Amino acid sequence: MTKELPGITKKIKLGCGEFGITMNSENGELVETFLRLGKSGSCTSCLLEGISRLIGLCLRASMPIEDITNELTGAACGNGVWIDGDYLKSCLDCLGKELTK
Repeated sequence: MTKELPGITKKIKLGCGEFGITMNSENGELVETFLRLGKSGSCTSCLLEGISRLIGLCLRASMPIEDITNELTGAACGNGVWIDGDYLKSCLDCLGKELTK
């Protein structure tokens, strides 16, 4: 049986490239994320896939989304950018902020 989940995909231009975030929900609750940055098969791509899987695991374990976003928000790298008056310190900071919207 195929199951379709409603979701939203955002593409955000960050200092290190275009960051893709897909957030899927079920019954109004976030249940999974998919993250993309850079080339498929790159170390960055692999790390983001692992983070995405860990977010899904936390959500399935009923961890509050605020606990997840608190750990992501504020993480910084050397490629931060200003977007619409908000300083995004890294792709993880961006992810944490997007998950709270």
